[in-house]
Amino acid sequence: MKLNPYEPPQQIDEPRPSSTPGGYLAAFMVVLAAALAMAATIPGRTQGLALITQRLIEDIPGVTKESFAWINCWGTLIGGLFCLPCGWLLDRIAPKYFALLTIAALGAVTLGMSQAHDTTSLMIYITLTRGLGQSMLSVISLTLMAKWFRRDSAAPMAGYAIAMTMLMVVGFGMLQAGLSPAAKDQPLPDWRPVWGGLGWALLIISPLCALLAWPVTPGRKPGDAAAVPFRSATVWAALSTGSFWIFALSISLFGLVSSGVSLFQEEIFKSLGLDVKVFFTCQLIGLGIGLLSNFFTGWLARKVSLSLLLGISMAVFAASLVTLPLLRTPGQAYLQAVVHAFAGGAIVVLFYLIWVHSFGPKYVGEIQGAVQLMTVIASAIGPPVVILGSTLFGGYAGIIWLLAVLAALLAAGAFVIRVPVAARGDWSHLPAAENENLKLSQETA
Repeated sequence: MKLNPYEPPQQIDEPRPSSTPGGYLAAFMVVLAAALAMAATIPGRTQGLALITQRLIEDIPGVTKESFAWINCWGTLIGGLFCLPCGWLLDRIAPKYFALLTIAALGAVTLGMSQAHDTTSLMIYITLTRGLGQSMLSVISLTLMAKWFRRDSAAPMAGYAIAMTMLMVVGFGMLQAGLSPAAKDQPLPDWRPVWGGLGWALLIISPLCALLAWPVTPGRKPGDAAAVPFRSATVWAALSTGSFWIFALSISLFGLVSSGVSLFQEEIFKSLGLDVKVFFTCQLIGLGIGLLSNFFTGWLARKVSLSLLLGISMAVFAASLVTLPLLRTPGQAYLQAVVHAFAGGAIVVLFYLIWVHSFGPKYVGEIQGAVQLMTVIASAIGPPVVILGSTLFGGYAGIIWLLAVLAALLAAGAFVIRVPVAARGDWSHLPAAENENLKLSQETA
């Protein structure tokens, strides 16, 4: 039996969903819940684990720098598989329950990891934090937004990006404060109580996130917030479009660079004659410019084609990579940080926007689960790619420039690709007669 990957057009008398369904209070709650869910991924992210990596290696017998790198790589790859069932279930069960259970489970795993004393248990906990945090909670967070906001979602997505970044800053700041010595001459604090405290914090915020996410439920009546606008593509229909691959590969390459190049950026700066103060300043610059880019891209996406914005963003991203090995002065480094962060902030917001815009909300959980799996794999292989590339090319410049070439190719693809619009169902290449019926339903609705 041949399966039809496309949803039929909705009835003509079905009203268009509002851009702020349920009112501004409900919209604010959903944005905050989604941002909180993404911020809760900290213990499952590279940036979070990086804060305790050296202490783990020194504290747990048998764990070396090389063995931890492989534990992290395999944990990330296996954890990435959690995206697929998570996305499928999110399209069928209320996301608020997933937010509650997943954050609580991640909190319990984080508590367990704070008591790990051998390689085997560490491997299990790393895999679970990656699967529950980096994979599942990321899908849950993005799906909350995609299933609630329909038309004109650029502004809410920009607000989400800003709220999420601010919550991340607070979370990382508290972790860094707990893990930093009170004075230069004092020893580093034990990582275990701090990591255990993070686990308890996640257990506490899990019901709060679920409470904030209560408006988002599947299977509502036509005209409610969860009503599917006109047509929705299944994950297989989305996979058949060029725009899916251009956007998915672009965010995946960005993730690969973020986990690979950024992880070794301090060492790269050192090889260029730039001290650690320049590196830390560039990190702060990137944070502020990224927030500005989130807001600006969200506003611009209401007026400009998403494919054009992606093409420009990837071209600027490629240029920032080309210039990275050429930096010689702090001023050049700061300028490069501004350009790189602005491009990265734009790519992230476009990644949030594209899926429901192009493929509709009904199966967006599955679609974003597939994309998240790609980004997790890219994140996992980022550090090995950069290390192997630097060995092959005799330095970091060669592999960074190769990544810049890939970014430029994706930019070229974004400039020429046609982005489908869910309201038209134009990814499906329907017969002319059915297209006329669909056009009539749009004009009448």
